[in-house]
Amino acid sequence: MTAIPYLSVLKATGEDASAFLHGQFAADVLALSSGQCSFAAYCSARGQVIALLLVCREDDGYMMCVESSLAKAVLDRLRKYIMRAKVHIELQDEITVVGVSLVLPDERPGQVFTPAEFSFAYSFSKASETTADSSNAWREQELRQGVTWLQADSSERFLPQMLGLDAIGAVSFSKGCYPGQEIIARTRYLGKLKRKPVLLEVTGLPGFSIGEACLLESGREAVEAVVVDGIRVNNPEQVRHTLLLLVAPLESEAPVSGLKIGESNWPAERTYPRLAKS
Repeated sequence: MTAIPYLSVLKATGEDASAFLHGQFAADVLALSSGQCSFAAYCSARGQVIALLLVCREDDGYMMCVESSLAKAVLDRLRKYIMRAKVHIELQDEITVVGVSLVLPDERPGQVFTPAEFSFAYSFSKASETTADSSNAWREQELRQGVTWLQADSSERFLPQMLGLDAIGAVSFSKGCYPGQEIIARTRYLGKLKRKPVLLEVTGLPGFSIGEACLLESGREAVEAVVVDGIRVNNPEQVRHTLLLLVAPLESEAPVSGLKIGESNWPAERTYPRLAKS
């Protein structure tokens, strides 16, 4: 069991909660039964992702995981659009999100929510009951399977497809309207996506900032990119490396051999999210 301190929890209850969240998020919330979950992009009217959420259906409502620096902003925005709907949404300060290994069933704390096709799961625990914490390793595992929790410096800058969120089930192209739906659908069906996600494994531990511009060496070209997420892995028993998610105008098959951040150059190799269960 891994405590995940960078995630906060919102809870939505009320007889209109399902319809309300379905109309706000890009995922198909109405398709969830109790015990099921789905990643969901919460987008602006321009189609840019405000935040990624994990929406977990319980018998009495929905538990929603969101990056902690965006939790208050997401809560305020959702409340703004409730109007006359019978929905109540609160921040759950006393609840901690925990990551759960699917191969260690004895470590599962109560109800476990597993996103479709993923090799790991999430659960909830009272903060006072949570002690184990190896969140760096957990974040690396999330990134390697295509999950990036946007932060304040990356919020409202990218369409879902630029981040690969459509590949993890955070966007449904068959549901009804939601904020930004027309732009997101047009990008999909007209093929106008120029910038795409690039998952990069860098040899060494370069310093980086979310939202920082950098250059990728691809063949003989230097390609401009933006850092969206990343984790530095400084394990003395392994080769030190940094895993970065960037957005760049590169096709999925284009190779990467190096990264330049500021005045420093680092060997780097492109890797790809592993979405299937192991």
